Amino acid sequence: MDPTRRAHSATGTLLRNVGRRAADGWRATPPAARRRWLLLTALGAVALLACLLLTVRLVRRAAASGALAAEPALTLRIIERSGISISSAIWFQTIGTDITLGILIILTAGIAAWNRRTFRALSILLAYVVLDLVVRVGWAVWPRERPRLVLAGAIAPGFASFPSGHTAKTLAVYGILAYFFILASRSPIERLLAPLVVLALTILTALGRLRIGAHWPSDLIGGFALGLVWLLCLIAALRLSGVDR
Repeated sequence: MDPTRRAHSATGTLLRNVGRRAADGWRATPPAARRRWLLLTALGAVALLACLLLTVRLVRRAAASGALAAEPALTLRIIERSGISISSAIWFQTIGTDITLGILIILTAGIAAWNRRTFRALSILLAYVVLDLVVRVGWAVWPRERPRLVLAGAIAPGFASFPSGHTAKTLAVYGILAYFFILASRSPIERLLAPLVVLALTILTALGRLRIGAHWPSDLIGGFALGLVWLLCLIAALRLSGVDR
């Protein structure tokens, strides 16, 4: 048998088995609990979008009124005092890149689905997907220019700046995984360290983005706020619906 065909067959079999076990987990959950989870998750997404639009409006007004005039100087001061080199910053921001998060999501959501923890798998996926869509709405609503303070903006992406998608998605994805870790752990020390690790990873990602000149400080604060709101919405949907018992 052709090795390539055998590899494709093995991959297809694995994906079918994962999907089958995820479907088993869905069917094993009471319909009322499933409906509550869907409703609460949808309401959370609406609340997240409303939070984005409000945040964009407030920060945009602040920028137009001159209230953020000191941000360039503040950005340079943070860069100078951080002592982080550009090469280190590139590594730091890799924590929250789409490639890193994508690999992490595929592995963890796949394991959850295999274990028939369907709603955990869905929550991991939604932690990224919904935030990614909402952040892109923010970029469309307000195409804020990126800083040109580091290498004249050569490293910064060419699209809008507010809010920071890296910061938002890092907090939400690592945060939901930390929540599941806390539920599984019986160690008080591990339960204390888990959110601290998430906070450290988010701060490193944000500092990396700031250091390479990709964002203003207000972009990072906005991204952090959105990531936290969505994380809390996902956790609330799981707990209040009763799907994760």
